[in-house]
Amino acid sequence: MVANTQLHAAGTITLYEIEQNFDLNSTSNQTDMQYYIADDTDPWIGTISETTSNMKMTDYYGSSPDTGRIIVDEKNDDDGGDYQNGYGSLYTNFLDPENPHDPGYLFGHITNTTPGLGMTLQGIYSEWYWDAYPGGRMFILGFKNSSLPDTHWDELYLRFPRGGWSDQNLTFYRADATSGLQSSSTHNNHSGVYYYVWYEEHTGREADAVIAAQQYMEEASTYNHPVYYKFKKT
Repeated sequence: MVANTQLHAAGTITLYEIEQNFDLNSTSNQTDMQYYIADDTDPWIGTISETTSNMKMTDYYGSSPDTGRIIVDEKNDDDGGDYQNGYGSLYTNFLDPENPHDPGYLFGHITNTTPGLGMTLQGIYSEWYWDAYPGGRMFILGFKNSSLPDTHWDELYLRFPRGGWSDQNLTFYRADATSGLQSSSTHNNHSGVYYYVWYEEHTGREADAVIAAQQYMEEASTYNHPVYYKFKKT
């Protein structure tokens, strides 16, 4: 498989290139094009914009398997102000495992949990973590895999369509994140989950992205706006 690829936006596209880009001949559980085409997909972020039965090769311009759409929801831990906005499975309480609100609690929805990165996404969300105040805002990416896929992606793009306001685009750089493995014999629901965390308390582009993501994720939850993501290898 050719991971983290994006088809070119002009010229000739072949069936072979589509097969390679989306790993259509593998034994993966997402080898059908239905996983990559959907209503209201967003061409800017690299998803396929049409779902007709007579699609043209040019409909695949700029497409990528490493994209998805998040329907944002909020999870509130009721422990003094800790809450998250975004998508999270039951393995998303990475930073506060000693007080799990509910290990079986899911929030939000995501259209593609297995991008071509060797991992299954468990969470993409912003978090206000009261216990870490000041500098309590964070942005978190969590996944399940046998090892950290450090070489598979460099940047996580997020696009926030905001209704009557201007759309906003954010980039989270893997090089800025703190990464690790959540493993605990006491809280087995969280073991085996790898995570990347970006902190508000850090300076520069990392802090700027975290602060902005908090605002836009909360807006997406309040106004039912989708959020688009894309992983990219530079």
